[in-house]
Amino acid sequence: MLDQYTNSSRDLKLSIAEGSFNAVMVGAGLSFIVAFAVMLGANSIEVGLLSALPALLGAWAQLFSIKMLDLYKSRKNLIIMAVFLQAISWLPIMLIPFFMKENSVVWIIIFYTAGTVFGSIGAPAWQSWMKSLTPANIIGKYFGIRNSIVGAVALTTMLIAGFALGFFTEQALIVYVGIFLASMLGRLLSTYLFTKITDPGCGEDGNCLIDEKITFREFTKNLLKTNFGYFVLFGSLMTFGISLTGPFLSFYWLDYLGLKNNYFLFTIILASSSISALISMPYWGKLIDKYGIKKVLKATSYLAITFPILIILVRAPEWIILVELLNGVIFSGFNLALASFIYEFSGESRIMRYASYQAVFFGTAAFLGTILSGYIQNFEFSFWIINTSFFLICAISILVRLISYSALIDKIKEEKPVEYIGSKKIVFNILTFAPVRETVINNMLLLFVFGTGQIASTVKKIEEIGEDGFEEIKKVGEIGNKGMHRMKNAANGTVRRIEEIGEDGLEEIKKVEEIGQKGMHNVKNAATTIRKESINGIKKIKNFGSEKLLRRKKRF
Repeated sequence: MLDQYTNSSRDLKLSIAEGSFNAVMVGAGLSFIVAFAVMLGANSIEVGLLSALPALLGAWAQLFSIKMLDLYKSRKNLIIMAVFLQAISWLPIMLIPFFMKENSVVWIIIFYTAGTVFGSIGAPAWQSWMKSLTPANIIGKYFGIRNSIVGAVALTTMLIAGFALGFFTEQALIVYVGIFLASMLGRLLSTYLFTKITDPGCGEDGNCLIDEKITFREFTKNLLKTNFGYFVLFGSLMTFGISLTGPFLSFYWLDYLGLKNNYFLFTIILASSSISALISMPYWGKLIDKYGIKKVLKATSYLAITFPILIILVRAPEWIILVELLNGVIFSGFNLALASFIYEFSGESRIMRYASYQAVFFGTAAFLGTILSGYIQNFEFSFWIINTSFFLICAISILVRLISYSALIDKIKEEKPVEYIGSKKIVFNILTFAPVRETVINNMLLLFVFGTGQIASTVKKIEEIGEDGFEEIKKVGEIGNKGMHRMKNAANGTVRRIEEIGEDGLEEIKKVEEIGQKGMHNVKNAATTIRKESINGIKKIKNFGSEKLLRRKKRF
């Protein structure tokens, strides 16, 4: 998809790689910071502060990013500074259990908040940077793909961290040190990749802050007079309602359901929503590009209203896994729609300013929702199926989301012409897990098409090789025929020579036979002569012996 945009494809791919290393921090440190605090004895108020304070201060810190851009002169330099400081903030966090045992939860809140503030300072500059790099007609599709890849890395990291905590329960502190060390290294590598991405600047002169210079106060006063104002207000109220429950789900699972003694099941529940979210992201990206942000936002917000009901009704950890799968599908679409609206509304010259204003509203809403929820949960409450204060918070959250949806969703308009699709159809698709099904099927089809293409290409090459091979076989045959002819001639010549040698050999054999016959005749003659001589010799010996005997007798 990216290769057709030759000017920015390299930078967009590098951005995905950068996000993947950042996802190591998200999957490891951010996913288990609450569990770490609970292990060190955090109560519900402290858990609320750990979630709310970083969101609040991080949001307001983004107002200063505009002034800091003047200091650092470029978006790239500002972002590199911000994310580097965020990476380093994990170092003191991993040392807290060993050197800051007193008020350890307070120290976690302080250092984690500092890291979040550092990272947030660069957020508006990053959004402006991505606006410059991403072609307008693929914003939804690109961020859908990017979020899926980044989410997959975060999920993998989270599973590794969770299972490590499950396997090495007695060495949990050491495992947490490893988790936070991985978070720091992941963010440092993310920082390095930012140095490799091109910053094209904003507009013709590269200035990212040439706009009407509307102040934050003026923006707030005119909130109900612009389409973007209605969107920010709706997003803020929905964020408030979601923050009443969201930050405390992990605390509820760990404390109320007893999963702090079962990190395996806790990790699987966390992973469930991440799995369905990362699978669904490409689906939502395509839907946003084709049918617009408003339709996706309306459908997902409608289902987000009813989600706390499932939290109240479903209390078996095994069934919570299914609830979290649906949660991932709903909020992946909702969050992508919230994140994408700023790119369609704002041009390059004003996106930093409006992104920071939006972040202040969303962050403040998250802070207020989390603090209020933490405060209410300190009281005992029981009525019918709402038998805990956390379930009371869930009921309040439903009411806030419903009011926000009913009052504001229809006031938000699309920023560009899009095709029509009914909201009910999107809702039905969500409930039947169409984002998951279609993404999986499409990927399987892509694999099939790719595989078929590879097979066809291979067959074509084989055919080409076969034609060339047939010609080679012909040549080999001709060479073979010539070789056979030469071999035949050589064989005939050899036979003739053998025949000639054979005739000469027969003459020689005859001569040898004649010599042998003469030799045998001579041997017979020699043997006869020897025999005669032997007989004569014996006779002479006998005669000699007889004469000698007679002479002796005469003497005596």
